[in-house]
Amino acid sequence: MQALQTIQTDKGETDITFWVGETGWPTDGSAFEASVPSVENAAHFWQDAICAMRGWGVNVIVFEAFDESWKPDTSGTSDVEKYWGVWDSDYQLKYDLTCNF
Repeated sequence: MQALQTIQTDKGETDITFWVGETGWPTDGSAFEASVPSVENAAHFWQDAICAMRGWGVNVIVFEAFDESWKPDTSGTSDVEKYWGVWDSDYQLKYDLTCNF
């Protein structure tokens, strides 16, 4: 949101179409430092980040609609690539998508 404010200030206008691409939170896999994949944390990210951006009028592309269980584990200890979906691989919604503005 700071980047959006900076752009609006520099341009002197607020009617700028702004997009955030590929954002989300994994619901399973290994933690990266203090970032812990879980359904609870993904739900918090949805409310605190995605809904906040939408409230500001920012267009958001969520990564990913569905879990992709077919993906291989990536290099190192990062095995989160399969679990970025808002829905699981059986098409079950993982958490509430209602934004509480």
